[in-house]
Amino acid sequence: MRLSIRIPPSMALLAIALIAAPTSPWAQTKQLSASATTADFIRALTPAPGKPTPPRSRGVTIDGSAQPNQDSGADIAEVSINIKFGTASATLTGEGEDVIKRLAAALNSPQLSPYHFLIHCFTARAHDADRALELTNRQADALRTLLVNTYRIDPARIDAIGEGQSTPLDKAHPESAVNERIEVVNLGP
Repeated sequence: MRLSIRIPPSMALLAIALIAAPTSPWAQTKQLSASATTADFIRALTPAPGKPTPPRSRGVTIDGSAQPNQDSGADIAEVSINIKFGTASATLTGEGEDVIKRLAAALNSPQLSPYHFLIHCFTARAHDADRALELTNRQADALRTLLVNTYRIDPARIDAIGEGQSTPLDKAHPESAVNERIEVVNLGP
């Protein structure tokens, strides 16, 4: 028996974001330091040979046709890195710009150019939840704009969303700076 569910196209990005969310059971996020090189980003974001890309639909497509579910234990290509923005700002610091420059070089590399990526932006619990979500949405928009306009990443290959303070790395210290980060997920070709 085939189950078919229709998802409005406007919900597609949200569905992809939720399915590939960093808290998913198949995510094994690699932590990179702010000194990560372009080669480090390439290695971390290149899917292992023979490994499936993250499930985009959990068996459901936008047009309503069913697809087989992929192995939820897949080792997907995903990295987490602390990116420095100005205080309560969507403006990158000089250090943050340097990291994004290396990330952009990796995304433009022949190894990663066939892939589509989703960037999640997170903040520490220093704000109320609505303000944190608004801030990380502005940061996500700023990062995507920078990658597309300055580093010439094809806009069809990159999406970015703000996550607010939803998933702290250090749950015991939600206000810790370690929780202020971006996570980049390779969504496959």
